[in-house]
Amino acid sequence: MYKQIEKQNRKEASAECSSTKKRKTDVVKVQFEIYEDIFIKNCVNFVTKQNLPFSFFDSEEFKYFMEATFKSLDKNPIISRNIMDYVTEKYN
Repeated sequence: MYKQIEKQNRKEASAECSSTKKRKTDVVKVQFEIYEDIFIKNCVNFVTKQNLPFSFFDSEEFKYFMEATFKSLDKNPIISRNIMDYVTEKYN
């Protein structure tokens, strides 16, 4: 039953993307819905199941990629310390 609910959540969280092209530079506008709990769960899974280092969440690339998302969610950015706290919470 849990997997069925998770599949439905994934469908609901799928992104709707549109792009607008300009000369010489591509501009991509993305609109999507994201569920905070699913996002956090997947960040935890990156560390616990995929062996991604915690430092990934502090990298400039991750920060740049997620900057607009954090602003739109009106949430504090995800950093390694946040993910460590979620991992600790999950496995205690």
